[in-house]
Amino acid sequence: MPEKEFKGLLQKLNSELKNTKNIDKSSAEVLNQIKSEIETLLDERNDKIIGRHTNLLERLKTFKENFETLHPELTSAINNVVNFLNNLGI
Repeated sequence: MPEKEFKGLLQKLNSELKNTKNIDKSSAEVLNQIKSEIETLLDERNDKIIGRHTNLLERLKTFKENFETLHPELTSAINNVVNFLNNLGI
């Protein structure tokens, strides 16, 4: 069950990332890396994807800190993924 919930949160986050506009070049590069990793995760058929994504968690935390004011919907989606992974002990 956690895998389905995780994929649902990733889908929501991916949607928010695709709709994010007006960001600087550095943030756009990080955004593209995060989107690429999320899309890879969403394409995986393996039911054990949660435990392998510490790097994604760290990038999301950093990205979130930079966008809290300008992109509240994106920040909310990032928070959901970060909290989910933290609750699993990742």
